[in-house]
Amino acid sequence: MRIKIFWFILFINNIFLLSVEAKMINRLEKIYLTAVGDIALDLRKLIPSIKNAYHCEVEIIPGFREVEIAYNKKRKQYYAPQILQELEKLVPSKEQNTRLVGIVDQDLYDEGLNFIFGEARGNTTIVSLWRFKPCTEIDTQEEEKILLDRTIKTVIHELGHTLGLGHCNNRKCVMFFSNWLGDTDYKEKTFCEKCQKKFR
Repeated sequence: MRIKIFWFILFINNIFLLSVEAKMINRLEKIYLTAVGDIALDLRKLIPSIKNAYHCEVEIIPGFREVEIAYNKKRKQYYAPQILQELEKLVPSKEQNTRLVGIVDQDLYDEGLNFIFGEARGNTTIVSLWRFKPCTEIDTQEEEKILLDRTIKTVIHELGHTLGLGHCNNRKCVMFFSNWLGDTDYKEKTFCEKCQKKFR
């Protein structure tokens, strides 16, 4: 009898956790996009794909130009947590059902990591364009397409973390962890079936 009660409680608890996660995602009302410093990307081009992934309003807001506060002279990189701390000040704390994405054209790092493509903390994320630009000489239009594609995937990925999604082992899923740009280029801009179910 005790075993049956245990499994029943476990079942109810799992249902509750799934419903909480679904409500949290369904209640997401708005995603803010902002430029941190000067960036070589039109943020408006990110909006359709983000809307398609999260089904909510996406708005571009003014950011801040000064990023030198996060610069590490020894590493010649920018400390992501410092920028995230500044970004958190841009959205009123009462807006619990929103997310903020900062786009920066600087090379980012965090403790213990050589570099990062992006990072999420609380309701805020930062994504770097620095390593997304093709290294070889290619057509300007194709270069912009590659930059945009990599940025969109990373933005959707980092926003997923703010909603409680972890890394996925499906290489095609947008939540797959990118060790290098080949991983980012290979995966889709969408969630796999397993991750998508967590939204419902």
